Amino acid sequence: MKLFGDFGSSIIRDPAPSKEQMRYQERVVRKVSETAGDVLEFINNIGDSKENLEEAINPIKRSKRVWEGMTVKEAKATLEKGDHIKVMRTVYSHHGIYIGKGQVIEYNDGVVQESSLESFADGDSIIRVYEPSDYTKNEIVQRAKSRLGESDYNLVWNNCENFATWCRCGGDV
Repeated sequence: MKLFGDFGSSIIRDPAPSKEQMRYQERVVRKVSETAGDVLEFINNIGDSKENLEEAINPIKRSKRVWEGMTVKEAKATLEKGDHIKVMRTVYSHHGIYIGKGQVIEYNDGVVQESSLESFADGDSIIRVYEPSDYTKNEIVQRAKSRLGESDYNLVWNNCENFATWCRCGGDV
């Protein structure tokens, strides 16, 4: 016996709507009733806030977002100038700044140099590092380029991660 008919079974099978679908529903409802649209927006915002809070306090969920990798082809289609990227090697991570057109500036072999995305990845998945920046995309790229040729590599104080973070966030050189 079906209590809800086909409609009920589709609700059970179908996944929750995406954020884009929820925002679309807000716009449609708002056309019918401004008040109902406001209520739906409020409900969606509560859901977003709950998701953000869970992500902030749940390191497994947070690390999943950070560790999702891309192929070189996906990275070329997704990355933006100034993105801090990394690849996971066997016992360490390697970092760089994407400067566009499939090129990366990285500390490699003790020297800040420009490399292709393929060379940077060396067969590993590329991960975008999410971090806030006070600089524009072009400023980040200019900061990276300003250190081309530098050979002051230090495993602890001036490594590839320090370099990429400095390009996006500033601080001491």
